[in-house]
Amino acid sequence: MDNYLTKQKPEEITDFFFKITNDFSTSIEKVKTNNSVLDITNDSRIVVFTTLREVANSSLLSSVFLKDYLTKKEWWKNNKNFSLPSTELESYAEARIYSYGVDLSTNYIILSFTHFENSLRSIVKAIPNSKFPDALEDFWRIRDYLIDYAAINSDYKNLIKIFQTIRNSNHNGGFHTKDDMTVTYKSQIFTFEKFKPIKFDLWSTIEFIMTELNQFLFDLVTAPKINRIHFIQHPFGTINFIKK
Repeated sequence: MDNYLTKQKPEEITDFFFKITNDFSTSIEKVKTNNSVLDITNDSRIVVFTTLREVANSSLLSSVFLKDYLTKKEWWKNNKNFSLPSTELESYAEARIYSYGVDLSTNYIILSFTHFENSLRSIVKAIPNSKFPDALEDFWRIRDYLIDYAAINSDYKNLIKIFQTIRNSNHNGGFHTKDDMTVTYKSQIFTFEKFKPIKFDLWSTIEFIMTELNQFLFDLVTAPKINRIHFIQHPFGTINFIKK
């Protein structure tokens, strides 16, 4: 069956989400093995991985829908909700497929960063005699303090800076709104130009960042100073969900 052309590669997107969900699951098991007394439903050292995994799982479902349905001509032709002439339907479908892929990447980055940031702030609040006991400071201060305190690779600061800058660009319609900036991590150079959209391949960058982020989080939560904290309350653990 013929596929519509798309600027994304649906198979590669789906493969990425399969991989990253498995990576997060593997990290959860390794962290539990490293510290068997952790509260797996409330402690940020576990929940940070489960929340990121669930965002990836939801995105995986969207990528499967993109791959198995939206890119198939027959699906559009047989769907009674789209009663356009065949010539118009094809251009309409291609535009929707492209936008769907863009929205998928944008939503994944924003939701992942939200959970990531919340978890890191909760860890900083739990540090004995923390420099930022309320963890309300600018995130870059939280990031740098936590990495220095845990005594893990300082290069992770640049990794998170790239992640945060892409998230910020998504908040601004895909444009970098601050001064020109170049960030290097593991010999890869990421250039952000003021008032210009991101130029590097977004999906390959997302895969690179999330794979490295998973390793960062494992290094962080198993670092001796963080590992020996008795309990780190994740914000989700304080929510009382109303069941109807």
